[in-house]
Amino acid sequence: MRHEQEDLRGNEQPERYHVASYCTQHKTGNVVQQVSDYLGIIRPGFALASCLATGHIAEKLDFDLRVVLEMELEIVDPATTELDSPADQSFLRELFEHCYIRATPHAVDAEAQENKRRAEIQEILLFFSASHGRTLRHACPAGCCVPGSRVPVADRAASVDKAFGLVKRFVAPCISEPAANKYTKVDPVMRALALATNFFGLLRRAFARQFGDDGGSQSDISVDAAIGAPSDVTRHWRKVKHIKLNRSVSFFKHRVSEYLPLIWACVCSYIMVVQYKLFQHGT
Repeated sequence: MRHEQEDLRGNEQPERYHVASYCTQHKTGNVVQQVSDYLGIIRPGFALASCLATGHIAEKLDFDLRVVLEMELEIVDPATTELDSPADQSFLRELFEHCYIRATPHAVDAEAQENKRRAEIQEILLFFSASHGRTLRHACPAGCCVPGSRVPVADRAASVDKAFGLVKRFVAPCISEPAANKYTKVDPVMRALALATNFFGLLRRAFARQFGDDGGSQSDISVDAAIGAPSDVTRHWRKVKHIKLNRSVSFFKHRVSEYLPLIWACVCSYIMVVQYKLFQHGT
């Protein structure tokens, strides 16, 4: 863009040219957006975040998650069970490191949060150290789930309660809905999605129990609702939420739901470190 300027006396000034261009922060953020669009996980991310933030759907998922644990969690005696070594849990440790422990690198107290989360993850990995593949198994020594007990596998219900409390914080957390044009909003959703879909398939199994729900279809949305004036606001938003639930279920039906978020995390987690630095110091 060419500008010709004159000073206060009317004398012509040297010609100046302005080249319109994105700043470095926007260029960095656009990479994240393009990767997300290419992988096609923005819409499932929107749908999942919305479901986990919706009261009755989130409560139903919590219930289904507990049911899955009650049905499939095996409680065994560690004296007669082979436990995973730290090397066998290397994938889970790396997953937790990228998607949970270092999920907020821009926070003021990031180091304190990371130390706290590492302690939490150590407890979770120890609890599920007898699990293999998709098999959920907890080796319960004396005094583990029931303080003061002198026998292993003292109370299965207590073990299930403890398992639910440990996994709830990251398998079905409440996360904000991402915005495609706000790169910092996409990051926490994708990290949570990568972690939730790869932790023994627990969230996938919980969503599988939602197949019987009659969530309605897009054709059920009226013309009035489409223009922003639904005749029954409560019924309209319930249908919208169930459409998002159905989209989430459709996403979790396929194994692609496990490795696409991992690809995103491998590529974009490092880009987001640069993005947060630019956001903090470059603006």
